[in-house]
Amino acid sequence: MKRTYFLLSFLFVAVWVAAQPNNPTNPVPLDGGLSLLVAGGAALGYKVFKKNREQ
Repeated sequence: MKRTYFLLSFLFVAVWVAAQPNNPTNPVPLDGGLSLLVAGGAALGYKVFKKNREQ
């Protein structure tokens, strides 16, 4: 039950934060650092998955 509430709140906040006006004057550049964070998250997820699968 906790997991469901967490996922729903995360999805709601993610949609709310991603909302931008139609034509932003100062768009945020999402490059370089974002790809490193995604790669790090994927590596951590794989590590946890592998550890749980071995047990």
